[in-house]
Amino acid sequence: MLSLSLSLSLSLSLSLTHTHTHTHTHKRVTHTQKRGVRMVSKKVQISQEAFDAVVKENEEDFGMELEEALADAIHTFQLQGADLAGIITDGRGAANLNEHPVVQAIKLLEAAVTHTEVVNDDSPDGHAIVEALNTLKQRCVDGPPQSIAIAGRNGAVEAIINSSNLIKRKYPAVLGLALEAFISLLEDYSNRLKFSAGGPELVVDALLLNPGSVHVAGSASAIIAIATTGNESLKQSFMDLKADEALVRLLQKPPKDLASLQKICDAVRSLVVADDESAVTSKAYSNARKFCRAGAAEAILKAISEALLDPSSSSSVLATLCVTLKALAVNVSNCLVVLFGFKK
Repeated sequence: MLSLSLSLSLSLSLSLTHTHTHTHTHKRVTHTQKRGVRMVSKKVQISQEAFDAVVKENEEDFGMELEEALADAIHTFQLQGADLAGIITDGRGAANLNEHPVVQAIKLLEAAVTHTEVVNDDSPDGHAIVEALNTLKQRCVDGPPQSIAIAGRNGAVEAIINSSNLIKRKYPAVLGLALEAFISLLEDYSNRLKFSAGGPELVVDALLLNPGSVHVAGSASAIIAIATTGNESLKQSFMDLKADEALVRLLQKPPKDLASLQKICDAVRSLVVADDESAVTSKAYSNARKFCRAGAAEAILKAISEALLDPSSSSSVLATLCVTLKALAVNVSNCLVVLFGFKK
């Protein structure tokens, strides 16, 4: 325990020296360097119909067999930098798209939303939506890898946001299902772009409407970490919604479950690291100051102290908390808060 305390003090002291000299330097961290998230380049979006048209042209105009026509179409689009994720490339094409299990689940959810809006607009009955959400979540999680991209291309992100917003006040627990579905969907880069329209609000609402739920806290934090890594715009969307205050409240009463605590800390670090290489400037350091003003440093220090006194506490808990605390020490004032509890 002594060596850990000395290491933490030394690490933060070095941060204090560094930030005193380089307060305004925003070091970029790549996706691979930070959290091991695969960097995904922006690709040209094509439709299923466009892909099918090229395959048909290869067959009819160039006399290719189906297998050769498919291979040539795939190669051609890849050379053009097209995104084939979510495109059915086995020859079944758009004609059979509606039969795909994920697409059927999306249509089921959309139908449940329409029915709820028409029949129960004043007092929505969310049972049909809950059932449809659960079906969509399971088919995204348990289906083949292409299921996630196919879901995104066919309106899954929008359907989840619309359905959850419709019944979240009466059935706040439904947001837990929505968050679970999003964790899978946000693995796809294009789905993260769609998530920016209404997704952050839904996640923060989930935390506000389900206080004390370890499950919702873990899922919401995981989504924040996934969505904001390498995305300056989404970082600011969450900060504008006061996600920092919501996360600090979670840290002030940290869950005993290590996995949930890890997700909360991941979310904090993702919001205070400048890792979007496409952004000219970043507010990540400003975000770190907001976290400290909201009490994040004190909450983490208290959690570290409690972990040091708890014989059952693992070293991984301490490591997670210490790394998160160090991420907040980006300037002199934050370091003073961390080292001495002094706030400006």
